[in-house]
Amino acid sequence: MIYRYFSVACGAILVVLGFQVPSFVTQYEARISAHLAEVSRSLSGFQAIADKYTGGSIDALVEKHLVSGDDAFRDEGAVLASLVARRRHLTEELAQLDTSLGGQVLYLVTQGDRDLVRENAREFTWTVNISEDAVVCGSASLIAGIALIDILRGLFRLIIAALRRQRTA
Repeated sequence: MIYRYFSVACGAILVVLGFQVPSFVTQYEARISAHLAEVSRSLSGFQAIADKYTGGSIDALVEKHLVSGDDAFRDEGAVLASLVARRRHLTEELAQLDTSLGGQVLYLVTQGDRDLVRENAREFTWTVNISEDAVVCGSASLIAGIALIDILRGLFRLIIAALRRQRTA
């Protein structure tokens, strides 16, 4: 009897947790987009300068800064280079998320930007959006969780039976 209540409670929790997967991915994608917009805004003035003096190549502008004889411009070039690299990284990160939910989850788990994944986890807002992806994730986590509970219950019964046989032997 207690096992049934435990299973139902675990199942409900697992469904709600499964519903969070698509929401986490959506919030991660929004976070990447926000960071990308911010770094693009930071680079907009430099892009205007690059358009005027280097045919639009921000990389050429960075190079001009880095080879300058003026220490201040070289230091500025290093900062500018890091902004350009950040924009490229965020653009690539966003491109990697342009796939199915399964591909997105696999990417986040295996290759996603660890700092941004942690930031997203810290700032994550729990939601219960009833979408096809959420239902699939919720159902999958329910099935996996109940299967795990049944396996653990079976192992527990085997251990108890073995201990009883040892005592009677």
